[in-house]
Amino acid sequence: PTPNPSPRRSGARESGGGVALREGCGGVELRFSTTPPSTMPKRPRPASEAEAAANPSPNPEDPKKARMEDEAEAGPAAGPAAGPPAEPAVPQVVMASYGASEALVVAGGDEEALEDEEKAAEGGAPLDIPELAEPTMQLLGHGGAVYACEFDPTGKCLASASFDNRILLWEVGGDCANYNVLYGHKNAVLDCHWSKDSSRIVSCSADATLAFWDANVGMKIKTLKGHDNIVNACAISRRGPDVLASASDDNTVKLWDPRQRLPTGSFEMDYQATAVALSEGGEVIYAGGIDGVIVAHDVRKACEVFRLEGHTDIITGLSINPLGSHLLSNACDHTLRSWDIRPFCAGARQDKVFQGHRHGSDRNLLRCAWSRDGEQVACGSADRIVRVFDEPSAMELYALPGHRGTVNDVAFHPTANIIVSASSDKSLFIGLLE
Repeated sequence: PTPNPSPRRSGARESGGGVALREGCGGVELRFSTTPPSTMPKRPRPASEAEAAANPSPNPEDPKKARMEDEAEAGPAAGPAAGPPAEPAVPQVVMASYGASEALVVAGGDEEALEDEEKAAEGGAPLDIPELAEPTMQLLGHGGAVYACEFDPTGKCLASASFDNRILLWEVGGDCANYNVLYGHKNAVLDCHWSKDSSRIVSCSADATLAFWDANVGMKIKTLKGHDNIVNACAISRRGPDVLASASDDNTVKLWDPRQRLPTGSFEMDYQATAVALSEGGEVIYAGGIDGVIVAHDVRKACEVFRLEGHTDIITGLSINPLGSHLLSNACDHTLRSWDIRPFCAGARQDKVFQGHRHGSDRNLLRCAWSRDGEQVACGSADRIVRVFDEPSAMELYALPGHRGTVNDVAFHPTANIIVSASSDKSLFIGLLE
């Protein structure tokens, strides 16, 4: 990874990065003759009645066979020397579909490039890959520790939540300018997440409330009240109608419909709830607390489904992989663990244990995250280092320095090989992973 000795800093000035778009080419139908004109067989001249009487056909009912025997007796026709026919000089042409557009591909070309373009054009539109002004940049603007950060689903925007009671919105690309500030919470903002269409943001705060924001105009849509103590974490569904979940120090995990001010469901925990995650459609809530146990609740049946036990200290962060099959948990026992959360799991649900990061005496709620393909995981650490692990082997891939305080949260970009981290040093780092 690129070291961060002299990062480029970006303040709250207006600047936009260009985004290159690629368009597919239209389909073309081509026709080729694969046989050279000199080798094409001539059409036989029909025999006259006198010739037919002098040389009667052995099988009058099969004139095709008679013509083949006549050609065999006559020997090879004048032209090229006898031997195997030459390969056609014209390459094979294949039509590949790209959703709404089509492209002409010559067989035998760069197949890897074709596969990359097919992946990029999946869904009928090319992906927008942001270009940063520098490989690594530091984002300044918060007046306190930054507790949470997340890219929006399009990858064009970034949100960060801080002790200064604010949420800052940043452009992703170019100088990563700060383009909006969300005011409204009366205490530290501890967590924030984007909706699936990038138009809304949900946040939670130490003021015991959640807030639902319009990300396009920067206005609060609704304040959600129902908790009696600090709200440590929140989550939003990734499919279907927006469903919110929150975990609080009042020993409850609550379910919310953003169209209503009061919670639509509540689940009691044995101890304070410090982390929460929602299944893709919001059918199951996963919550962890200070006892180190993760509890899965079925929203429709309003009951506990199973428990995940293995951590020996406070659960500080939960995250579900893009496939929805595994849950990642961070805890104060200095371990990061992945769990199999599929409905029918054969054997133990604990899958892997990742070690290397540290938790400090400040007991900050350090989060964790999956990469867009589920092949890497990352987490915050009290040693001021961003740790990135290879998920299949559980080996550490990157140790990214630069922060001067505890790294509280990390996030992977949804389309590019970019990572962002939030720290208690009041800043964020955004950069490329080599």
